[in-house]
Amino acid sequence: MKAVPEWKDRLQHWLAALKKDFYHPLGKISLEGFSTFSHLPLEQVRKEKFLQMSENASWGHQWEYLWLRGEIMLPEEADGQLIVLDLNPGGEATLYVNGEVFGTHRADWISDSHHYIEDNILTENGKPGERFEIYCEAYA
Repeated sequence: MKAVPEWKDRLQHWLAALKKDFYHPLGKISLEGFSTFSHLPLEQVRKEKFLQMSENASWGHQWEYLWLRGEIMLPEEADGQLIVLDLNPGGEATLYVNGEVFGTHRADWISDSHHYIEDNILTENGKPGERFEIYCEAYA
């Protein structure tokens, strides 16, 4: 059976879309952080003392904020590639990339639609050595 042109176009579109959904991890982000009960603007957060955070660090007293920071430097293998960021600190969070709001994440128990910070595009054309400054404010 021969595929009609409409179905050929649909298949090509689906294959192209699927290729964009397969990711190759480039590494983990080393994070530093601190917690506070004060709502702080990013400008003030940059002046605070950050401590190294382990991957399974526990946080989240009622009304507590957790600030994380890290840096991404693209390796050679990122050259010309679509680069996405998958960061979920738990709780509700706002992510900043290079000083600009990048996205938000809502707690898993909230079912309303929302803009998530999972799989968001950092750049469509990665350049080796390109740096991204990451700050994340999470709220318990």
